[in-house]
Amino acid sequence: MFCSRQILRFREVVTELGLIDLPIRNCEFTWSNGRRNPFLERLDRAFISQGWQSVFPRSTLRALPRPRFESYWLRYPSLNEVVSNFWNLTVSGLETRTGFYSKIKKVTEAIKSWSAGLSSSVKKQANVCLAWIEWLDKAAECRSLTDLELAIRPKLKEIYDELCLQEELEWRQRSRVQWLKKGDANTKFVHANATYHNSLNRISRLSDGTPIFSSPESIDSHLYNFFRNQLGVEQACRHIISLPLIYDSANSVQLNLESPFSEEEVKRAVFASAPDKAPGPDGFPTMFFQRYWSLIKADVMKVFDDFYNGMGNLDGINDSWICLIPKKPGAALASDYRPISLVNSLAKFISKVLASRLQRQLGLLINPYQAAFIHGRHILDNFFVPHILTHHLHSI
Repeated sequence: MFCSRQILRFREVVTELGLIDLPIRNCEFTWSNGRRNPFLERLDRAFISQGWQSVFPRSTLRALPRPRFESYWLRYPSLNEVVSNFWNLTVSGLETRTGFYSKIKKVTEAIKSWSAGLSSSVKKQANVCLAWIEWLDKAAECRSLTDLELAIRPKLKEIYDELCLQEELEWRQRSRVQWLKKGDANTKFVHANATYHNSLNRISRLSDGTPIFSSPESIDSHLYNFFRNQLGVEQACRHIISLPLIYDSANSVQLNLESPFSEEEVKRAVFASAPDKAPGPDGFPTMFFQRYWSLIKADVMKVFDDFYNGMGNLDGINDSWICLIPKKPGAALASDYRPISLVNSLAKFISKVLASRLQRQLGLLINPYQAAFIHGRHILDNFFVPHILTHHLHSI
C-alpha cells in the first residue's frame, strides 16, 4: 500500500527527472470498479525522457484487447488442470456474486499466463510439421527409413492434423459463420468471412451532416451522445404484475414460475445455449461453462439460489458490452449502426431459465384464440377451421 508521502515523493522524482507521461490513444481509462456509477481510472502508465521523445517523437501507448477465450484451447489437456487448480482456490469473506467473479478473474489470469506458453502461430507449427513430413517422404524415395524415422513420421502426421484442426477452429471462431462445423475445411471462404467480419469491427470515421468525426475521441463522444439520447436513461421499475388478478388459471402457473431453481433446469439452459457466441465482459463463452460444468456448477447454483431468495445483487453479473452492427454497407452515420448487447454468460443463463419456464406456461396464459407465435399453435388454423366449418355446413 502506498501512503500519501510516498505518492508525493514519486511525483517529485518524476518532475525532477523531467519525465513525460506517454499518452494512450485508443482509450481513456484502463480500470473500472464495475459499479453502476463506475469509478474509472488509468492505472497503466509509461514514462519517457525528453531524449527518448526527440528520437521517437511519435511514440504512443495502445491498450491491449480484452481477454479472449480461444475455442481450440479446450483441446489442450493441460488447460483442465489450470482451470481446476485456480477455480478451487478458497475465496472467503465475499458474497456469492463477488466470490463467483473473483474466481472468474483468477481463472482468467491463470489462462492468460498459461496461453502465453503456447506458440503464437499455429500455422507456423503446422508448416514445420509439414516440411518434416515432406522431407521424410522424399527420403523414403531414395533409401530405407531408419526405425526412428519410421516412428517419427506417423507422430508428425498426428500432430499436423491436430494443428490443422486448431487453425480451423480459430478461423471459424473469427468468421462468425454459425453453420460451419468443427473439422470443416480451412478454406478461403472461412478466411474471407473472418477478414470481412474483422473489417466491420472498425469505425474509422462518422459524419453527422456537416461535421466529420475521424479521431477515436470524437467518434466515441458522438456515438455515446447519440445512443444515450436514443436509449434514454435507466429508471427503476416499480410495477408489479399479479398473475392471479389477470388469469383464472394463474395460481397453478404462478407456482410453477416461482418454484426454486433446480440444478437440472439450469444445466439444460447452459447446454442449450450456443457454445461459441461472442462473450460478454467476463470473456468466457458458453463453451467454457459447458466444458467445466461439473467443476463450477456448485458456484453457479449458489448465484441462482441467492437470486431466487432475493439476496442476489446482479451488479457485475448483468454487465454487458454494447456492440455496434452496421445496418448496411458503407455505414457513415451513427443511425446506420444497430446496438446489440454482449452479456455475461451467467446473465444469459438466468434469463434463459426464466424464459424457458414462461414458455411452458404460455398456452395457459394466452387466449386460446391467439393462434400465432405460440408453440403448438399455427396461424393457418385461422383459415383451416372456417374452411372446414363452411364445408360441413354445405354438406348438411
